[in-house]
Amino acid sequence: MPFLASARRLLGTFPAGTTEHAILDFLINNAVGADNAKSWDAIETHCAGLPVLVDKLDFQQGFLAQTRDGDVFIGACPKGYFIIQDRDDALVAADFYRSRIAREQEHVAHLQDLVIRAAWPAI
Repeated sequence: MPFLASARRLLGTFPAGTTEHAILDFLINNAVGADNAKSWDAIETHCAGLPVLVDKLDFQQGFLAQTRDGDVFIGACPKGYFIIQDRDDALVAADFYRSRIAREQEHVAHLQDLVIRAAWPAI
């Protein structure tokens, strides 16, 4: 479980009481593997009880994005967020991202159609 070991090491770099520590500690203790994924609401409820302020956009564009550039990869699926435990979890996360990317590609295609209908040069 290299991702879990890396997550535990990363946890030690965050001071207790910080948003990053609270979220990562929660995921390590409650959301290892896609079957144990936790929703944003569950994460937010946990942090509110500490109390630690959390913001979903800050989490997604800050902490989550940073972990995905390192040795820790917090996966996502329709159920929520999780620490990848094995290859099957990685497949769940990859499939989730592929479906989201496909949806965004549909948006780009629609925008391209609108541009053409507006009689503008294609983008």
